[in-house]
Amino acid sequence: MGNMIKFIKTYDAAKYYYLLLIPVALLMFPHEGIIHDSRLYVFDILNIAQAGIFANDVLAAIGTQDNYTLYSYIAAPLYKILSPWAATSLVFVAGQLLWFSGIFVLVTKFTEDKRIACFGLLSAFLLPTEYFGFSVLSYGESFATPRLFVEGLTFWSLWSFFSRKYLVSVILVAVALSLHPIMGLIAASLLIATLVQEGRRWWWIFGGAAAVGAAVALGSGVVPVERLTAALEGEWLEVVQKRAKYLYVSEWSVKDWVRITFVTSITVPLLALFSGWQRRLVISALVVGGSGLLLSFIGTDVLHNVLLSQVQTSRAIWFVYLLGNIGLGVVVANMYRRSEEDGDAFFFLYILVWTIAHLLWPIPGIILGLTASLLAYLRLTDKIAGIPSIFRRLIYTLTGMMFFWMAFFRVKFWLIPANRDAIIQNDNAFVGISGFTQMELAFIVFIIFAVVRLRLKFPSQLTLALLILLTAWSISVWDRRSANDRGLEGDYVVDALFDHIPQGAQVYWQGNTKGAWFLLGRPSYFADTLGSGTVFSEPLAVEFLKRGQIIHALDGVDYVDIWRPATVREQPVNKSDVVKELARDDLVTACTNAPALDFLMLTRKIDGQIIISAYGRYRTGKVTPPAGLGSSGE
Repeated sequence: MGNMIKFIKTYDAAKYYYLLLIPVALLMFPHEGIIHDSRLYVFDILNIAQAGIFANDVLAAIGTQDNYTLYSYIAAPLYKILSPWAATSLVFVAGQLLWFSGIFVLVTKFTEDKRIACFGLLSAFLLPTEYFGFSVLSYGESFATPRLFVEGLTFWSLWSFFSRKYLVSVILVAVALSLHPIMGLIAASLLIATLVQEGRRWWWIFGGAAAVGAAVALGSGVVPVERLTAALEGEWLEVVQKRAKYLYVSEWSVKDWVRITFVTSITVPLLALFSGWQRRLVISALVVGGSGLLLSFIGTDVLHNVLLSQVQTSRAIWFVYLLGNIGLGVVVANMYRRSEEDGDAFFFLYILVWTIAHLLWPIPGIILGLTASLLAYLRLTDKIAGIPSIFRRLIYTLTGMMFFWMAFFRVKFWLIPANRDAIIQNDNAFVGISGFTQMELAFIVFIIFAVVRLRLKFPSQLTLALLILLTAWSISVWDRRSANDRGLEGDYVVDALFDHIPQGAQVYWQGNTKGAWFLLGRPSYFADTLGSGTVFSEPLAVEFLKRGQIIHALDGVDYVDIWRPATVREQPVNKSDVVKELARDDLVTACTNAPALDFLMLTRKIDGQIIISAYGRYRTGKVTPPAGLGSSGE
């Protein structure tokens, strides 16, 4: 049957592919520093670890979603002895170890064959991980938040449950709920959805437990009664609809839905491959994910319900999306077990679909993708004998054309620098490895994998040496922070500023909040980061709107309506690229309207002159601040 069958049947061949997972994982899941939601969690941790250092910050004064998690309290002791960057790195590594170990044990148990599991893990690592609208959330995120830990706990909980370690599974879900209630609730839902398929008694058990739990939660005030019927209204609704547009599934782009639909469809052939608990898990993932999207549409998009908007049930699709990516590798591996022809046809067909749908034409891509999943299901259930040879040749031809097109595009990328900017702005799959997109990397790895599988025979020692070199390189590029982020996380020396900016003073650091929080250790007057928590607090939403309008006069960015319409391909405004002529009158207006603002850290010229250059002039910490640096009252 060929080399592929030998790979599936012999561990000697498979073990090198397991080693391949190490550098692939490091390349596809790097550490990008204190970015995204990690900024909010590090803020809360530092506020706890350093006894209210940010007490004057609006986030600390009003409160955030951190009120619902123990994550910050658990991590705080580490941040007392290490810098924010070092502590966050250790937390992230711990989260990754939990995540990778969990997905490994779950996938190997799910497939019941470690060699086939290797295919599933490889495709899960290589394929795009964004499961949410606007690409704001991904599985296995490249920064430290409770979500990374809860995903790992979900894997281990499912593994424990299906290994009949029920108490361990329940304890792990409880820990997940304490770290991130929203994601922990999804883990619990997966277990419940699996159990209710085993008999009607579970419907009565969970129905009664849910009724009692709801009564206790409402009676104790854990879930305020008013949130059950209250709706987002007025300025609160306006801010959330604009700043947190990704919470509204009706606002997701066609490209988002194409990606989600195609990946989810790959779980259908899994139903033909497995029975028993594996089949029940796939059904549970589909039910939980679909119910989450439907409930989100009704509760958030239509009713604007406060509680459902805060619970964000649409996140429930993360597991079924991951299962679909895993399923691609598992389905292809099982096709190869049937014949080389089946394996090749579906291997290249799925590669072709992913590339067309993600990089070129979403609608033709999803039509072809759903067709591929249907054909895979029919083949695995023996409803069809296989893909006819003429269609196989067409698939190989189109894939070859796509490969050479991408190679040509790479040449253009290197020869014409403007193309590099275009792909970074227009493709949210950019991962920063020599300018390649994640989809391109997956395509290239899969093609090389296929060529090596079909044509070449490497001596084991040479294979091992190449894998060691690849691993060493992947470790060297694992830290994927930008130079700016490195500076704002502590590399820049700003000792001279501490004497001029008192502890507790509110600072506006232009363009981001990291400079004030993690470099100066001072409360931040404003940054777009504040907007991510507005759905959890009406006072925060109103204050965010007010401060955003004040700062708009300084940098020209509409921080409230930061997201472009979903039908437009353009990315959100890049605040660091905003160029606005700044006049002293703008400063006077901002300071007059913002009595809580104490200091400004700007990176642009004022009336054509450089007044403050926080990134450049203060790196050595030896420059005396210019006269322009002072309180808002000056």
